[in-house]
Amino acid sequence: MLKQLLVTLLLVLLFFLPGAFAQKSVEPATEFSKVSREVKNMLEAQIALARLGISPGVLDGLDGRQTSRAIATFQKKYDLKVTGKMDSATCRVLHIYEPVFIEYTVSHSDKESLTKIPEGWYAKSLEKRLDYVSILELVAERSHSSQDLIRRMNLQIQWSSVAEGTTLQIPYVWMPRVEGVPEKIVVSLEERSLSLLDAKSEVLFYAPCSIAGQSDKAPRGRWTVTSIKKNPTYRFSPENFPDSIEGKLLGRELILPSGPNNPVGKIWIGLSKKGYGIHGTPEPEKIGITTSIGCIRLSNWDAEALASYIEVGLPVYVED
Repeated sequence: MLKQLLVTLLLVLLFFLPGAFAQKSVEPATEFSKVSREVKNMLEAQIALARLGISPGVLDGLDGRQTSRAIATFQKKYDLKVTGKMDSATCRVLHIYEPVFIEYTVSHSDKESLTKIPEGWYAKSLEKRLDYVSILELVAERSHSSQDLIRRMNLQIQWSSVAEGTTLQIPYVWMPRVEGVPEKIVVSLEERSLSLLDAKSEVLFYAPCSIAGQSDKAPRGRWTVTSIKKNPTYRFSPENFPDSIEGKLLGRELILPSGPNNPVGKIWIGLSKKGYGIHGTPEPEKIGITTSIGCIRLSNWDAEALASYIEVGLPVYVED
């Protein structure tokens, strides 16, 4: 019962302690109300979970597998019956503060940052930066959302020609502060999930992840974090892509520039197992659905959150 009360207290603290956020994905358009309420639908549930550091993956308003596992993580953390569903008991505990959505104004720098990304490894290696290719992609990632959700929320927008100064409606999410001392990271290969735990194995942060497609490539065992790099470059090695005709023709390594559309996204967390790490992705909507070569892949926003919570030397357990 005590834990059920703690979540409400935590939401109150998040409102009254604005400095509690490590950073925000977007700037708020308005101040919070002082009254929380029960979530009304699945999208609000996803937003409320994301604000608590229990990521459902991309916000899309759909009751999918990743959302179900995020709900189950919340239920377990707050001593509720674990159903993975937004049942009445869970709705009574999982509250949300207004505003649920805010306005985002497309800036000059947003427009200037857009780029065209060529096909092929060699062509990509010649670019200065692998940035966003459209305002839709940029805004969806900054609001942790699926591109389809952003489209549905802004039906009047012609996405092929979004002008500077255009105002969009987006979900209001942020990176919450971890309430506790991180003790270890646990990656579940079966559930395709990553959990940051404290000394009592309480979940401080949770996110879905993609893992190795070939079972023998998964980095099972105990490792440690050896490096944390923001905006990393990517080393393309033909031996990692044996089916790539281009890789065979090149016969050498390439360095791809940094950016959100870099193959490892905006964050690289190196592990003590050589060549392996936890990193971001240019395709957040495929997290937990498609597989990786061997590394542990998160959405860029979840990778950024995790990187802000941890330090070099933290143990990482990869378990079946």
